Amino acid sequence: MKAPFVKVYGEEYLRRSWDGWAESIMRFYYEEGGDMG
Repeated sequence: MKAPFVKVYGEEYLRRSWDGWAESIMRFYYEEGGDMG
């Protein structure tokens, strides 16, 4: 599943983007209590 994304975006960009996305979700969960409403 990862291979097509690496082919399009490159390993480094994909890693940084995924890390940033995961960090944002964790920050939202802990700082906002996970409540989107």
